[in-house]
Amino acid sequence: MAELLSLDTGIGAGLYWARNNLQTERIFAWTIVLILMGFLSSKLLKVLLKN
Repeated sequence: MAELLSLDTGIGAGLYWARNNLQTERIFAWTIVLILMGFLSSKLLKVLLKN
């Protein structure tokens, strides 16, 4: 949420500008990036907490 409010750089800013400019393909691309980052960080945390 902080990125959406600051709007300088980053994923939040990319999503904000893509939404404002009606760039649907960019919104989907950023969404896929966020999903992958969430999935990979979840897997990494599971591995780290398991050991």
